Amino acid sequence: MLTVLILSLVSSINAAETIPLEPIADATVCNFAESGNNTELKVGRLSGVAWVTYIMFDLSNIPTDVIIESVKLKLKSKTFFLEGNKYVRAINSSTEWIEDEITWDNKPERDRWLDTEWVELMNEWYVWDCTWALTSKREKLSIALELSSGMDGYVMFYSRESEYKPQLEVKYSPPSKIDPTITAIATVVGIIGLIGVLYLVYYLWKRGFFRLQKVKRTTETPSV
Repeated sequence: MLTVLILSLVSSINAAETIPLEPIADATVCNFAESGNNTELKVGRLSGVAWVTYIMFDLSNIPTDVIIESVKLKLKSKTFFLEGNKYVRAINSSTEWIEDEITWDNKPERDRWLDTEWVELMNEWYVWDCTWALTSKREKLSIALELSSGMDGYVMFYSRESEYKPQLEVKYSPPSKIDPTITAIATVVGIIGLIGVLYLVYYLWKRGFFRLQKVKRTTETPSV
């Protein structure tokens, strides 16, 4: 039991941690005119005009050789087109872009779809599950936000220049490694415990605790 307690204590030391990250770059690109960098990010499509938002995070503060458990992108909504489409999807994208230079024509390619959220309230935080974007160690992570297919609409979010900055919450746990010294201690404790149990059994045996009581059997001759 003590051995199990020691190993459980080691497991608790290796508990998961969550680190919040702020963007190092964010920008909205438009197929009609340059959006510029301001305090809002726009995602949508309206009368032939389309907006796509890109957000980049620096992952250098995440320790190496850790197990990524979850990655969540959080943005706070600012306003939207009331009667329109408000399904916003997050897509993994290339990190080859610069905030002050990105345009519709040179925007990075997008590959893996990550998650889709319906934005229905203003000034609320919305969360996209982007765990699949970190299947391997990366120095940076770039996520594109675009409107899903269907009817037109748009949603606006607060950017990193605003009070309500986008966030990336990365939950990770260290590798399941146990210090050899602790393993040795747990083994010794287990052996000592086993010896104690064996000694107790021997002691009780010497005291006659395990001896069977002999039952005297008598043969009675029935009287005639």
